[in-house]
Amino acid sequence: MELSTVNCQLPTVNLQGGNTLYLKRLEVQGFKSLADKIELQFNPGITAVVGPNGSGKSNIADAVRWVLGEQSVKSLRGAKMEDVIFSGSDRRKAVGMAEVALTLDNSGSVFPLDYSEITVARRVYRNGESEFLINKSPCRLRDIHELFMDTGIGREGYSIIGQGKIDEILSAKSEDRRTIIEEAAGIIKYKTRKLQAAKKLVDTEQNLVRISDIINELEIRVEPLAEQSAKAREYLGFREELVDLEVNLLVNQIADQKQKLAEINEKDEGLQRNLIESETMYRNLESEAEEQKLQTNKLDEEITNLQKELYGVSGRIEKEEAQIMVAGERLKDLEAQKEEVHQEISELQNKETIERTQHSDDEQAFTEVKEKIKAEEKRLAEIEQRLSDTEAKLLAEQKQIEEQKGEIIDLLNEMAGVKNSINSGEIEKHNILRRTAQLQAQIEALDVEHTAVDNKEKELRERIGESDYTISKLTADEKLLAEKRDNLDGQLKALAGQLAEARELLRNKSSRLKALQDLQDDYEGYHRGVKEVLIESKKGNACPGLCGVVAEVIRVPEKYETAIEVALGSALQFIITENDINARDAIQFLKKNKAGRATFLPLNSIKPSQKQDEIKKIAENKGFLGRAAEFISCADKYSDVVEYLLGKVAITENINHAIELARLTNHNIKIVTLDGDVVNPGGSITGGVYQRGRASLLGRIREIEEAAADSVRLEREVKVLDNNMSKAQTDFNRYLTQIAGIQAQLQDLLIEKNSLQKDADIVLQEKERLSGTKKYMAEELQNLNDQAASSETITISRKKNLKELELKDVEIRRSIEDRQGQLTGLEKERSSLTDTATQTKVSLAGLKQEEINYTQIMNRVIEEIKEIKAQIQRKEKQVKDCHAQQELMQTDIKQHEQEVRRLNQQKGSLEDTLNDMRNEKQSLAAGVAEKESRAKTLTREMGQVKEQLHAADIKRARFGFEVENSLAKLAEEFEITYEEALLKKTEIKSKREVSARVKELKEAIAVLGNVNIGSIEEYTRVKERYDFLSGQYHDLDEAKKSLYKVIAEMDQIMMKKFRDTFNEINSNFGLVFAKLFDGGKAELILTNTDNILESGIDILAQPPGKKNQHLSLLSGGERALTAISLLFAILKTKPIPFCVLDEIESSLDEANVDRFANYLKEYVLDTQFIVITHQKGTMEAANVLYGVTMDDSSVTKMVSMKLSDAMDKVS
Repeated sequence: MELSTVNCQLPTVNLQGGNTLYLKRLEVQGFKSLADKIELQFNPGITAVVGPNGSGKSNIADAVRWVLGEQSVKSLRGAKMEDVIFSGSDRRKAVGMAEVALTLDNSGSVFPLDYSEITVARRVYRNGESEFLINKSPCRLRDIHELFMDTGIGREGYSIIGQGKIDEILSAKSEDRRTIIEEAAGIIKYKTRKLQAAKKLVDTEQNLVRISDIINELEIRVEPLAEQSAKAREYLGFREELVDLEVNLLVNQIADQKQKLAEINEKDEGLQRNLIESETMYRNLESEAEEQKLQTNKLDEEITNLQKELYGVSGRIEKEEAQIMVAGERLKDLEAQKEEVHQEISELQNKETIERTQHSDDEQAFTEVKEKIKAEEKRLAEIEQRLSDTEAKLLAEQKQIEEQKGEIIDLLNEMAGVKNSINSGEIEKHNILRRTAQLQAQIEALDVEHTAVDNKEKELRERIGESDYTISKLTADEKLLAEKRDNLDGQLKALAGQLAEARELLRNKSSRLKALQDLQDDYEGYHRGVKEVLIESKKGNACPGLCGVVAEVIRVPEKYETAIEVALGSALQFIITENDINARDAIQFLKKNKAGRATFLPLNSIKPSQKQDEIKKIAENKGFLGRAAEFISCADKYSDVVEYLLGKVAITENINHAIELARLTNHNIKIVTLDGDVVNPGGSITGGVYQRGRASLLGRIREIEEAAADSVRLEREVKVLDNNMSKAQTDFNRYLTQIAGIQAQLQDLLIEKNSLQKDADIVLQEKERLSGTKKYMAEELQNLNDQAASSETITISRKKNLKELELKDVEIRRSIEDRQGQLTGLEKERSSLTDTATQTKVSLAGLKQEEINYTQIMNRVIEEIKEIKAQIQRKEKQVKDCHAQQELMQTDIKQHEQEVRRLNQQKGSLEDTLNDMRNEKQSLAAGVAEKESRAKTLTREMGQVKEQLHAADIKRARFGFEVENSLAKLAEEFEITYEEALLKKTEIKSKREVSARVKELKEAIAVLGNVNIGSIEEYTRVKERYDFLSGQYHDLDEAKKSLYKVIAEMDQIMMKKFRDTFNEINSNFGLVFAKLFDGGKAELILTNTDNILESGIDILAQPPGKKNQHLSLLSGGERALTAISLLFAILKTKPIPFCVLDEIESSLDEANVDRFANYLKEYVLDTQFIVITHQKGTMEAANVLYGVTMDDSSVTKMVSMKLSDAMDKVS
């Protein structure tokens, strides 16, 4: 697209103002239609860009918008960012890059950069890459936004105002206008920050709920873990002493076993020596046998090679004999070929003789034809001379006849003219009569039409009355539907509140469920060993056959959860396995990975206690609720486990009942109360406040199930509320549709009424027109009667003249007939001569063609004779070639026969050598058999020695196994090597005393019961996590308060900024409106003063001489000028360095354009304007004028010229 831009420098305006920042230069290349590099220089004041539609003017505004950081492709009138790159045309290739550079004057140091000029550039490539530059240094888009922040320039400012901004103001939605005031007030960044803060607040509250759940789970684990870790430390003390004693016993045992192994090894040495001697002899025999076998193999290879060579010689003999046979056949073929060629030569010689005889006959016939041609040419010349004389006489007669025909034509033309005049008179008379009849009919029709118009006027008046009645009825219906709509709107708001509350409950419940599921999936609260086994089993890498922990497979009513939890204690974390093998594998996994300890309950070995006599004694007593096992629900396969753990545990209501029942059973069973107090077998009592929290294993699983059920229930409630709201919204929309329909009907009726009123006015005008038409037709009828009388007199005179002309025509036609007789005789004579001449020419042409044919035949015969001679020469050469090949073949056959004789001799020699080698092979095979027999004897002797060694190996293996077991026990049970154990070895004076001490330590450990070694590490980890999360909860809570405070502060700032800016813009709006409209008034109205931050903005305007009304009720031009007034008011409130106006005054008339242009001049002290326009008034106000056009290659061009130079040329 070619853009031809004329730059006219108009007289300079002295601009003295406070604007120290202005746009100096714009450089564009490859952007949209601006394919070639152009540079536009700008000065302070008003610069206008003009040109025809489609020439690329608005692309200059788009270029400025784009370089300032516009990211919306839709705002740039494209579908994707690559669309801004020139895409080519029929005459111009596409370019690969678009670049725009914008230079600003920074002499006033508006920007915090040490440069007098600031150049911002942007590039984009077809591959999607792009870059931003500030003074040719790469930067980010964010850097450009921050550079222009609070300067009024940029994507959020008013540096570029196009039809889009006008559309926002003219929009029917008051909320759309609000954004314009917000941009001017500078609160867009606060709204963005508020939205970000609100999002962070939601995230923070969700994190608080999650962390709170986790803290509640952890806080009840800290105290039990503290008790377990103290118990574990006491256990470790006993365990350390026990390990030292047992390790010392094992080290001494290993020393005794190693001594016995040394004695066995000494006996083995003699047997090994005997075995080695026998094996040496066996190897020698085996080596000799192998050597002979090797020789045999070599002979086999030589025999094979000889056989191959023999086969090769036989093949060559066969090949030579085959070649001799082929050569013989070839000799026969050559002989036959020679005979065939001799026959062909003879045939060619006969053909040559025949052709020469035919050539002699053709030459004689050719001479006779030439003589006939000369005679026919002489006869033709005589006939043509006679024909020429006859045609001359014929032309003279024809000339006389044509002259007389010309006289007849002139008479006929004159007669036709008279006849036409007579016919015209008749037609005119007929037309007058027809027109007279038409006028009389039209006058009658006008009378009928006048009557019809009167009736139509009456009908229209009646329909106007009916429209008034219908409009009144529809207005009442609209009011009734509006009341229903308002009632339904209240219901919708109530449903929306209920739906929001239900969704909030669902969100909290889902968050709680996820937290519990995460704890359960991570096995939080489980001992280390239990957790490691469960995680590994879940992965499927090890520990097969696990059914789960006790807490997972049982279900307990909430009422009995505390009692069952206390009764089971750490047994809640016992792992149930399918069998004892699975339990063993899991224990080995824990040992191998040093992952702690765990207790396992194999289903194949757990046997429940059958003795329940003590419980039966108290079953009928007050306070007894039942056996603990009876309150458990589980799968049948786990019933033995439940009986094993809880079969001998009774549950009572309170501690008083528990103590009383314990006395009755002589303190032989365990009794647990609903509050968690315990009377243990033997009489000890445990009680107090039991801190059950949400981290309890039984409670956690129950709560997960309850939370899941609640989530499902809440989802159903949300769905029901959502459906109800959808139905209500549907009804609400239906009312809106009905109201809109009624309003549309009212609008249609008003339009129809206006149309009827206009029709009535038209009918009245029609009545007046009919009266005038009738008067005009009466006058025309009188004129037609006068014309009819005059036309009749003229027609009689013309008929008399026509008769005279017809008599003269008859005389001339008789003279022509006489001359036609003479002309016919001459034409017959010419025709006869012409036929004779034609026949002579045809005969002559035949003879000439015959002459040509004889010439071609003789030439062809000569060529054929030459070709026959050439063929005879080629055939004779072919005979000589066949003879030479025969001689070569005979020589070749003799050579092949000599080679066959030589190969037969070689074949006989090879067969003799082959027989000798086969005899030698048989001799070697006999030697190998003798040595293999001796080797078998030695093998039996070695077997006996090996049996003796094997017996010794069994003894050594037994002692070695005992040593390995002891070493394995050291490694697995005590996690120590033998060398490390030797360092701890001490002399044992009395094994009995050491064994007694070991027994005491084991009993002490047994008294401690189940010990969770991992609780020490677990306690430290949980305590650290609890402290950390508590700190996090405090920080998040503070952050939440801070966010609420920040949002409140931003609301106050936005309210103040918006209120102040709105008031100032409203005041300026009234002043600007009055000036642009030359009177009148206008104001901005908030639709919701109680909520300024969400309120829409309406515009009320009162142009001079009209009433105050809403913007939508103004005319198109008034609305556009009102919108421009608001934009000027915003510029007056918040001046910006420069502003690009893209055809915003296009819908204004000439007078309003002049006001617009004059008002622009008042702003040039604070703002530099670049105006894209079609309006003459705007052009006249500009200081610099750029003209834009487009060439045939669809490229925008620019041609610059100063106005002073143009004026000189004109003068």
